[in-house]
Amino acid sequence: MNAPHTPDTLIALEGAELTLPSDAGPVEILRGIDLAVRPGEILGIVGPSGSGKTSLLMIMAGLERA
Repeated sequence: MNAPHTPDTLIALEGAELTLPSDAGPVEILRGIDLAVRPGEILGIVGPSGSGKTSLLMIMAGLERA
């Protein structure tokens, strides 16, 4: 399901994916992330260690390419 994107959307991700290399082969970190954040919304990103929270934030900040 795609996140609805409107002109007032501050952050929008559609189908974001991140795969990183490792010694054992490619590791899928994020798969098909849809997200839309609008002005005034509060967003919490929670999950267990290693679930991709920091990777998602790095993509949202433009520090990592999806």
